[in-house]
Amino acid sequence: MPIGKIEPFDLTSKQWPAYVRRVDQFILFNEIKPELKVSILITVVGEATYSLMCDLCTPANPEDKTYTELVELVKVHLEPQRSELAERHIFRQRRQRVGESLTEYLQALQHLAVICNFGNRLEEDLRDQFVSGLASELLRSRIFAERTIDYKKAVELSLALEAADRHAETSGVDGQHAAGSTGGGAAGEGLPLR
Repeated sequence: MPIGKIEPFDLTSKQWPAYVRRVDQFILFNEIKPELKVSILITVVGEATYSLMCDLCTPANPEDKTYTELVELVKVHLEPQRSELAERHIFRQRRQRVGESLTEYLQALQHLAVICNFGNRLEEDLRDQFVSGLASELLRSRIFAERTIDYKKAVELSLALEAADRHAETSGVDGQHAAGSTGGGAAGEGLPLR
């Protein structure tokens, strides 16, 4: 009995390479024989993806292909070759959206960077776009105040400042609530909260 379960692939997710890596790990972990890899893939991908495989393999059947051939057929269909320049343009246009947390923004940038082929400039390009696209001018100015800052430090500083800001907002609300419920005693009346 195999250990673990892999859900059917969602054709709208655009995450075929990640899905295949999970299938590979399932096969490895369960010590499935190489000659059964095609059967496992066909079994777990689900009806919609299997139907796509049938269309892509015509006039042959998916069962007649190798595991690598099937994976590549679906990959080429779902992710045709993209222009590196176009992908980098999309990356450079990405800004933090209203209501989007820093961690969500970072994840979106990292996802976009995967297909930009930045090579050994990846962290520098991520840092630059992360800082340029921040929604908070104050946060960006604080990072600009650093003479030298790498990607990791820029992220750490931003997350710390975001957390401090959230804490200050929460503390301010709690402090005002507590001061307002003092029962009208003269000691706390009229004093501004700091």
